Amino acid sequence: VTGSQLVGDATERWTFEYLEHSMDDVDNFYVLCAPAESKGRFAYYDTKPDKNPCGHPVTKTNVRVEMRFREFRRKVEESRQLRSDGKKAMSYYLQSAVLHREEEDVGPPKPVGSFGVTCALHAASDIKKFRWDWLRDAMGGRHVLMCQLFCGQEGDFSPCHYDPQDNMFAQVRGFKRVLLFHPRHIRSLYPWPVHHPQDRQSRVDFDAPDLTNFPKFAELEGKGLETVVGPGDVLHIPPGWWHHIEMLPSPKGEIVSVSFWYPAPKWFYGDPRLGEASLRWDRPLFGVRRNMFQRCVEELSSQIAGPAEVQNIVRVAMGTREPFELQLAPVVCQAIANVRLFVHAVFPDEAERAAMLSEIVEGRFLGLFPPPATRRLPC
Repeated sequence: VTGSQLVGDATERWTFEYLEHSMDDVDNFYVLCAPAESKGRFAYYDTKPDKNPCGHPVTKTNVRVEMRFREFRRKVEESRQLRSDGKKAMSYYLQSAVLHREEEDVGPPKPVGSFGVTCALHAASDIKKFRWDWLRDAMGGRHVLMCQLFCGQEGDFSPCHYDPQDNMFAQVRGFKRVLLFHPRHIRSLYPWPVHHPQDRQSRVDFDAPDLTNFPKFAELEGKGLETVVGPGDVLHIPPGWWHHIEMLPSPKGEIVSVSFWYPAPKWFYGDPRLGEASLRWDRPLFGVRRNMFQRCVEELSSQIAGPAEVQNIVRVAMGTREPFELQLAPVVCQAIANVRLFVHAVFPDEAERAAMLSEIVEGRFLGLFPPPATRRLPC
């Protein structure tokens, strides 16, 4: 969207120098710091124990630290100078929420901490002048859940991933290239399993795709949507839409964006154990709802038998053999039966059901567990 004036004159004012002076009394911002070896890649890692119940080894390519904006700006300028001299340099990406509300709260988001209350008064004043009325109309009267500030430097990027929420992405300063893929292309993007710290991110390295292990990635040629957003532009990224974002050459190498996040659709967080009492599925399922249904199959399998058994449960559920024929543990047999019941209600056709289930396991669990054919199952 062009010409919305959503962020007003912030497109002219929000240089790093201005943001430093207007927010210098904010004690800390969250900044991702990546070594030169990461080549500007800012992947996301959820390292909370409940997001890695299987203990998958994960080598993080960045760490999140807290720092004042002036320190962030200084580090970015040092990095830019080193790069211009042809030397290796760290990368830095500031990602901090400035407004937020709980989902059950009614009305607009509130300042995070003391932002705009006792500190960052000038920046908060700028944000109050944003065209919140336009945003509310554009999103059907819905209120923003979180307003998040992003500041980075040219040459860095966020690898391909999707989010469960609507994101109204406003570019304030500099330029970003955004590559988008419809949710129906999920099988060509090979997301990590739901119970992996990099859930919702593609396993494929776009710069050097491994077509041996991820062959369907080649089918994406010509399927993406590409755009370059500049100051004042607004891009709506719906739930489940894959996006790969690169920071392009910009004035002083400075990139500033603001994301306006909305609550995830209720059906995204439905409880598969409650069946139709919690979930309403279209028939046939298409796009993001199909993807979310597949997530629910993973969740249901994990809730009954544990995340380490998800791949095995889905593979058996795809076939016609009964669990007792395979001498599986009772809890695994129970999970297979529940998955079959859950899936059959929405995919009564056997071929469609098998195709949907195969998308859940194909390439996504590669290297995480022993292959199903050689794996010894509990009896």
